[in-house]
Amino acid sequence: MSVPECALSDSLIRPLDHEPLLSIVIPTFNRPNELILTVQCIADQLKNGLEQKVELLITDNASDAETQSVIRALADRYPVLNYMLHAENQGGSFNVLAPAWRARGGYTWVFGSDDVLLDGGVENIVSILEREAPNYLVMNKKVANKDLSELLIDNMHTVPDRRFSTFFELFCTFGLAQMPFISANIEKTEIARTLDFKKYERMPCAHPHIVGYLEKYAFSSAYYSSASHLVHRINNSLHIQDYHTHNFFDYAVSLTLHLTAVARKIGLPLDFLEMATGQKNLFSYEKSTITMVDGIFENLLRAASGGVVLDPTQRDALAEALTHCQSHRLAQLSQVYEQARTILALQQQVTSAQTNLDNYKTILMQLSRNYAA
Repeated sequence: MSVPECALSDSLIRPLDHEPLLSIVIPTFNRPNELILTVQCIADQLKNGLEQKVELLITDNASDAETQSVIRALADRYPVLNYMLHAENQGGSFNVLAPAWRARGGYTWVFGSDDVLLDGGVENIVSILEREAPNYLVMNKKVANKDLSELLIDNMHTVPDRRFSTFFELFCTFGLAQMPFISANIEKTEIARTLDFKKYERMPCAHPHIVGYLEKYAFSSAYYSSASHLVHRINNSLHIQDYHTHNFFDYAVSLTLHLTAVARKIGLPLDFLEMATGQKNLFSYEKSTITMVDGIFENLLRAASGGVVLDPTQRDALAEALTHCQSHRLAQLSQVYEQARTILALQQQVTSAQTNLDNYKTILMQLSRNYAA
């Protein structure tokens, strides 16, 4: 089984006299200002015994000098903080998937370097891990704007805490409503390390961690925490429109196909895509009529509106994945495919017309010289 390895330009790993319950690992790259707030909001909570139960580690992906200076200054300020600075950028997938092998705690919590944890968040999670001992935990969140000046959603979900006998049961209940957000997930470190790291690092998918959760925890205990101490900033990525368009396409195609492959490999029901909800917010644990398949079609159309469209090979692969779903799904896929191809054709016409228009403008400018004085 492959493990993540890379050269470091610098590191500070303070000795421990016991294994902590939880390791909070913050992968980062060139986010000095956001990182300061993220570290402060967590490190300031590590007191009254929590500092003995929680390890805090930054893994930096060869950021600029400013970011690395900030990391060292934070480590000087907070005796609980450790860091690892990569000598070279290893790519985002490496930095997000590697933490379980770097953690020294029984649980690993990968925490985004632009996210925020409100007071009481660490204590709440530690309490749940000690009381419930789940193999996997996912938590609720708040949503704020980029500079945190406006709270957009106070509680993403309003359902109460719940223990699930298996991760697959939790997956069917929440679908993709929470797991894509990296900071919302905590996993048992020893189980997390059973993943084939290289396979997942190279996976052509924007959300390999979700596929990994299904493979590692499908039949393991899981827990949902309803407390919303976690704050997710939206529109805090560069080229946000492109990010959303490609995210929609990944949810609909790449992620779906990889999840289907894992489901078949580990023996989950072949219609699992219909068993999982397609809702984005949970207000009740009652089963919804909206399924993950509906979410696939929604995301295909959203991606198409941004100019990213299924090719015939991808359409056929999706059709195979939907074979065991409700009987009308293949007809719906064909309809969505044709709608997406129509917008692609229209866009090509617009592009061609714009090119012709620009060329004709150039010709007119050239002809105008014939009348120059």
